Amino acid sequence: MEACSLVTKDEVEVALESVNEGTSAPANVPTVCNFTTVADPDKNVSVVLYSPGGGTMLPMMMPQGSVDVPGLGDQAKWYGMGRIIGVLKGDTLVTFQFPKFTEDDSATMDRAKQLATAAAARL
Repeated sequence: MEACSLVTKDEVEVALESVNEGTSAPANVPTVCNFTTVADPDKNVSVVLYSPGGGTMLPMMMPQGSVDVPGLGDQAKWYGMGRIIGVLKGDTLVTFQFPKFTEDDSATMDRAKQLATAAAARL
């Protein structure tokens, strides 16, 4: 499974804004995918896939202060300070990180939940 296969460009655009096709980053690393916005190439969402080993990675990726997000996978958490959501299904973890999003935390969390819902259905 590749990170870029977990969400489509159309799904990312519905949650965010106009984006370029997802690209593996660094080049040819299938477990990392970046979608950059057309308007600002520095603004992106990163999709990272941990499989196997997702169960071990979830607590490391979601430190103290993260909140549970019910209804996604076997377990999901949002860490607002890092603007990252993680969804665990079995021993596979997918994370979405929004490093350059400066909007209200709840708005970014809503975007994150849209993408996480799409990805969880493909895990």
